[in-house]
Amino acid sequence: MYDLNSEKPQTAYLLGIGLDSEKGPFRVTRGEDFQILGGSERTHRRMQEKILHLEEELSKEGRSIGGLEADEFEDVARILKEG
Repeated sequence: MYDLNSEKPQTAYLLGIGLDSEKGPFRVTRGEDFQILGGSERTHRRMQEKILHLEEELSKEGRSIGGLEADEFEDVARILKEG
């Protein structure tokens, strides 16, 4: 989560909201730089997979979702939507 004492402020936070769950448990997944709320089991799992893949790719570069600049975050959002 956001650290107020951090030298470099967090510039991005990813929020995924699934709207296709009619009944059943309300699913929540939280990470340091993201939250996924709701969705059917399938939708929630797909959002988890996409975000985890994104985190893995950024980690290879020594980066995180929270450290993305606005233009980089827009590119990531577009990629996640298309994928």
